[in-house]
Amino acid sequence: MINARGSEIRYLVHKLFETIRNQNCSSLITYEGVFDGTNFYSEMFLSDGVIALVKDLRDFEIIKTVRIDKMRGIDFDDQPRRYTISNNGMVVFNKEPVLI
Repeated sequence: MINARGSEIRYLVHKLFETIRNQNCSSLITYEGVFDGTNFYSEMFLSDGVIALVKDLRDFEIIKTVRIDKMRGIDFDDQPRRYTISNNGMVVFNKEPVLI
């Protein structure tokens, strides 16, 4: 029964992306989970862009990085960059090294 549920979810995700594209809309779809680089996620395949917000722990300090994994049709910076989010919005630091 798990496989039937998984195929139903994949179908619904596909229909969602198809509907958004048919409306000539841009969208931001979020996903909460742990991506370990080994699993295939159909929403990542169907997406025009995939942006990962990652938190790592180093020397008892949380290091937040943003990484663009996919952006269909344009050139993009694929290097991980540190970021912060505050009441003033999100700031991405393009000069700070990310050592994980």
